[in-house]
Amino acid sequence: MMNILNGGAHADSAVDTQEFMIMPVGAPSFKDEKVLKKVAPYMGENRKYTVWAAILMTLGIIANVLPYFFLYQIISPLTRGEHIDASYILVRVIAVAVCEILFSLLYVQGLTFSHIGAYNTLKNLRISLKAKLEKQPHGNIQELGTGRIKKVFTDDIDQIELLLAHAIPEGIANILIPIIIILLMFITSWRLGLLSLVPLAVGMFAMGMMMKSGMEKMNDYYESAARMNNTIIEYVNYIYKCTSLSCIIDAALWMSFVKTKMVSFAKNPF
Repeated sequence: MMNILNGGAHADSAVDTQEFMIMPVGAPSFKDEKVLKKVAPYMGENRKYTVWAAILMTLGIIANVLPYFFLYQIISPLTRGEHIDASYILVRVIAVAVCEILFSLLYVQGLTFSHIGAYNTLKNLRISLKAKLEKQPHGNIQELGTGRIKKVFTDDIDQIELLLAHAIPEGIANILIPIIIILLMFITSWRLGLLSLVPLAVGMFAMGMMMKSGMEKMNDYYESAARMNNTIIEYVNYIYKCTSLSCIIDAALWMSFVKTKMVSFAKNPF
């Protein structure tokens, strides 16, 4: 559920009803909302930056994992008491240094591309939202209030930056880490590779259970966060208009109520 208009005694409007809320009836749960699908039309030509970011970060992750394999090639013969010459060690030390340099260059460039794509997409979102607001009646804008509009333009849209600039490209790259490590383990020793699959299976099962539990509570979490946010906005709007002593006392009592709600939310958001 999402609150789109505040009313009541403490709201900065003449609306009597406390809250007007909307609900995505067609989506049974939070996970069914395809955020990326809705944002994709606003990416436009910036989509290529996200694709290149994922490719560069993936290559950077591979370069960051390979040094462990080269170090193994140096340590393993020594633990068996075998003799290795200096050139053998030097080649692998240089390979480690090259991999670390490549990781730094590729990952930083990938982050640069991801942020270019993300911020340009956010710009397109704000321009589109601005155009839609300009077509709304003046009365609707006044009823929404500057606080709600500001939150949509800043906080709500800024949250998408985490998805576009980090979650997608870094997520794709980081998924490859366990795959690469397991492949290197099989190359090193097939017994070690098979043994590594046991904690992987246990970890995936535990992660699946946590994800299932988290998704069931995600809707409640966002609903509770929205209620807390609306309470804070109502207080700020009310204290801004306070001029008399009785009004200030009421504001202090209201602030005590807000703090109680925030503590309660922190202890149990659901």
